[in-house]
Amino acid sequence: MGVTGAPARVHVVVLTWDGWDDTEECLDSLRETEYAALRVTVVDNASADDTPLRFERWMDRRGPGACLGIDLVRNEANLGFAEGNNRGVAHALEEGADWVFVLNNDTVVDPAAASELVAEGEGSGAAMVVPAVYDHAHPDRVDRFGIVFTRSGSAYDRISETDGALFCPSGCAALYRRDLVGALTADEGGFFDRRFFMYHEDVDLGFRAWARGYRPAFARGARIHHKGSAALGLGSPRAYYLRHRNAIWTIAKNYSAELILRESPWLVAGQLLGLASAVRRRRFRAVLKGKVEGLLGALRMRRSSGVPHTRTRAALDRRFALTRRARLGDDADVREAGRALRGG
Repeated sequence: MGVTGAPARVHVVVLTWDGWDDTEECLDSLRETEYAALRVTVVDNASADDTPLRFERWMDRRGPGACLGIDLVRNEANLGFAEGNNRGVAHALEEGADWVFVLNNDTVVDPAAASELVAEGEGSGAAMVVPAVYDHAHPDRVDRFGIVFTRSGSAYDRISETDGALFCPSGCAALYRRDLVGALTADEGGFFDRRFFMYHEDVDLGFRAWARGYRPAFARGARIHHKGSAALGLGSPRAYYLRHRNAIWTIAKNYSAELILRESPWLVAGQLLGLASAVRRRRFRAVLKGKVEGLLGALRMRRSSGVPHTRTRAALDRRFALTRRARLGDDADVREAGRALRGG
């Protein structure tokens, strides 16, 4: 609940970059929410598709709607997923949000989703709440139920409630409590570490939250439908480079020295497995570049982070890897994009 006993104020942050058609459908779904204390901010990452003009036309055509307000924040350049969302999160805090709901623009939100998320967060005491995300084209097919993090240093989408220990929400759709947002915003790099640009910034955030004592919860009744995105192109070298670089930076920033030492055999094996997979799938150069730059920047990221380090295995899934599953740092986003482009 809010400070005066009124419903907690939920502020949705929707980042868009050359994707107005998806953004419009997302906003239309948010206007049907059953949760009254909702406000929405669209953050435009310097789109070339006339998003600001189309947003104004959409507002004129639809009127004020059920939301308390819908704002537009215009970034001067494409700042990536991390810093683009940070601008919206900062605006949400300025507007007095009790909870910040980070949401991909290629999602459609069920009317009861916000209510279910807040109820789970307030009932469980969790500061990170994970919705049940389903495939937009196949509504009964699970897209993700949050993230699992294994001993190999690899992150995976959970596809069932029994699919490993819940580590943190995916940046695709996540509800964060105000005190967590304030604490993590003060970190080097911001709420989502802007140095990552995109990929693994949600996992890094999860580690920083766990190290401060914040915990996640799953709201199974909060249904969201996700289309999937190919913003950097299907299997683009830059996407693979960023995923593998940022995976190393996440470990370097967040593991304590003792935990790195204890888990080093599994971490080294995980990196070698990633290289072997890159050879098999003919993307070795991009993956190797990501790993080399990840290692070269690891000490700098560790020294500059200033965040508490994770000293316990409690947050980690005890398995080395999830068999026959694509890692978030490997194929998960490419698979997702391909599925969306194929229509199933």
